[in-house]
Amino acid sequence: MKYKIPLYKAEIKENEINAVKNYLLTEEKNRGREIKKLENKLAEIHGVKHVLAVSSGTLALFVLFQALKITKGDQVYLPSYTWPSAANAANLLGAQLHFIDVNPSSFCLEPEQLKIKPSSGKKFIISIHQFGNIWKLDKLVQIAEENDAILIEDSAWALGLEHGLKGKAGIFSFHPRKLLSAGEGGAIYTDDDSIYQHCKIFRNHGLNKAGKLVVPSLNARMPEIQAVILNKQLKKIDEVLAAKEKTALAYSKKLENNKQIILPEKHNSRLWPTFNIILKQKKIGPIIKYMQNKGIEVRASSVTTHLEPFYRKKFPSLSLPVSEHLAESSLSLPMYKGLSREELNLVCTNLQKAILL
Repeated sequence: MKYKIPLYKAEIKENEINAVKNYLLTEEKNRGREIKKLENKLAEIHGVKHVLAVSSGTLALFVLFQALKITKGDQVYLPSYTWPSAANAANLLGAQLHFIDVNPSSFCLEPEQLKIKPSSGKKFIISIHQFGNIWKLDKLVQIAEENDAILIEDSAWALGLEHGLKGKAGIFSFHPRKLLSAGEGGAIYTDDDSIYQHCKIFRNHGLNKAGKLVVPSLNARMPEIQAVILNKQLKKIDEVLAAKEKTALAYSKKLENNKQIILPEKHNSRLWPTFNIILKQKKIGPIIKYMQNKGIEVRASSVTTHLEPFYRKKFPSLSLPVSEHLAESSLSLPMYKGLSREELNLVCTNLQKAILL
């Protein structure tokens, strides 16, 4: 279905198109250069030692988890209210998952809900900076240290974060809904030399520097043409961050008097790759249908992973009240650089009409 106002829209301008044309004409001369340029720039922006570009955010997690030697008997603690990439990667490697409930205002893992169990295996905490929220990270660092656990930062939604790296490693995503996009892509970041070297091997079929297969793995390399686009987009990261923050503030202003809507909290450590609201009394299904009929794309803000059929079979009695409530009550509204004031007003007007039905 084609929408008059889509949920997201990647901004590809003439300079990105020209850069791709130039790359296609000089590919043999530049092979590898654009990837390295991207990795170096991402490392500079985020104040980390190493960045490794890969083909998606999901594969960034899988490659990183392989490098960390996550395996059967290891314990992985992570929020349920998020896209299941981290859960899937850990599950495929044989780890035992522990889904944790989230904070209702930040959508992020709530440290007060996190109870690390004694284990003979390794322990991992996955902090997912959901929708650009950096939530109680210092507390999670403390919990990890007290329990001899490894903290991983899933920053798929948090490209442009300013706190550097507080976990052992982290990942970014360049999916179209994220801050910058080349259609797809991801990256791993870390200050740890050993993790970086192992990730390089797992990214490339399990081959070492000599081209010898030392461990079975997959091809997770980022196509260089994606790096060409991202290198152009990174030059306007501050512009995009500012534009999305402006849009978020405009949404908040327009909807602040509606008593049926809970707006996202504003704080200094928050980025705005997307804008999500919570409905106090309505369920989101009828609202989504009404908005679609008006040509406006809205969606459930996220997946509640433990309710998905595969994980429901594994955890049939698990109850996470906040995550389950958000599955029925939280909506993502259209959010992209270039969303006009008229379009935003149209979204808000129709949303408020839908709530009254």
